[in-house]
Amino acid sequence: MKTGHTEDSGYGLTASTIKGGRRLILVINGLDSKKARSEEAERLLDWGYREYNNYALFKASEKAAKASVWLGNRATVPLLIEKDLEITMPRRARRNMKVSVNYQNIIAAPIAKGDKLGNIVITAPGLETIEIPLVAGESAERLGFIGRLGALMRYIVFGISG
Repeated sequence: MKTGHTEDSGYGLTASTIKGGRRLILVINGLDSKKARSEEAERLLDWGYREYNNYALFKASEKAAKASVWLGNRATVPLLIEKDLEITMPRRARRNMKVSVNYQNIIAAPIAKGDKLGNIVITAPGLETIEIPLVAGESAERLGFIGRLGALMRYIVFGISG
């Protein structure tokens, strides 16, 4: 994209490359010669493509979990991720990556489709924690008085919620 040289800062380069559908952006400065600039840029880009990779974790609208509904017209609602989730990380960090789904065990009705009900938490060594919202994939209306009374009785007698 841009090369340059000044007496104070040496030889520099700003570059953008695409290989295998992945884009890397490189900015270097302070090198002693055009040759050093070229060699260092190639070395860093090769390292970036070798040591880092993109990992597709979830597709948009993919069900990550299902949550129990308390006093609703349905027993559960699916918890969905809204957008494709792809992260870039070092290949070594991928081995120790942890993905967890956090939400309340039982969620009281009413629930509207699209309500944020939890999140996915992604951790890996050397990376900041990533949190992605989970939303209700379906609505759950609150039961009427008789339905709520029946649910309460099932809970008291059998310990069954929902």
